Amino acid sequence: MHTISRIVVGVDLHEGDRLVGDELPAPTQAAISQSLEFAANRGAELIYCACLDLSPQAEELIHADVTNIYTTVEDFANQALTRLVEAATARGVKAQYQLRMGGSSRELTLLVQEVKADLLVVGARNRSVLSHTLFGSTSTKLLQICPCPVWVVKPEELREIREIAVCTDLSEDSLRALHAAIAFAHHLDARLFILHSIEFPLATYLRSAGSDEAAVDAYHQQVKTASHNTIHAHLHQTDWRTLNHGVRVELLEGSPLATIPRFVEEHGIDLTVFTTHGRTGFKQFIMGSTAQSLLPHLKSSVLALKPTDFVSPVEL
Repeated sequence: MHTISRIVVGVDLHEGDRLVGDELPAPTQAAISQSLEFAANRGAELIYCACLDLSPQAEELIHADVTNIYTTVEDFANQALTRLVEAATARGVKAQYQLRMGGSSRELTLLVQEVKADLLVVGARNRSVLSHTLFGSTSTKLLQICPCPVWVVKPEELREIREIAVCTDLSEDSLRALHAAIAFAHHLDARLFILHSIEFPLATYLRSAGSDEAAVDAYHQQVKTASHNTIHAHLHQTDWRTLNHGVRVELLEGSPLATIPRFVEEHGIDLTVFTTHGRTGFKQFIMGSTAQSLLPHLKSSVLALKPTDFVSPVEL
């Protein structure tokens, strides 16, 4: 992962049915806290961005109030964002803000491209009784269309040592995810797990062809050894040895959709890192099928990277 010098932070100002509330939602506070700490440690600039998705009539009424007799929604939003910039400045972090009109996913993606941001940070939504997923429509859309890495942060849990898992399919794109995971493990002082799900497509064929269990076991071992060798070859291209809490490789037998969410939940993983494999030059975008299917089942924050040749369907 290249140097992160400019970070866009999505700020959700909503509170209940109010466009701008008195307090920021817990997921947004977590995103702000993590991005501020990250920027302070790495000398990065923060750009806070809130989006007001108003009807044309409401927007016209706000801007028609030229005498400022009433404090408008826009005024409240500007005040809230100014406070965030002041707090960042007090920490020695260069910061600015933008208030934009329109849908969050589109406006944040446009801003990322306008300022050439290296990272977008947004808060995961609060869980509800009706939904077990952390990823609402905005964050899911951003994971699909935003060209830079997207970090979706859940409200913080106080832990002595944080846990990060990076998913690999042994591709070159997964090597980029590994570099990013190691950088974040440094930032969070975390233990790193490398997860690779192994399936054995030829096992059924071997049995049907009359091979004995020894041959099937040998095939299983061959696949595991090849996976281990590729992962360690990728590790040798990183600075993983500098991590305080080390790296552990986990080969998970079964489909990624079953094994990865189970591992994340059982081990209390705080952040899951992966690379999407969907690529687009068209208006329609489909995230890599595995990444898309994993999202509803993950109970951790996520960091999603795009392939190097990714083209966002949202154009400047």
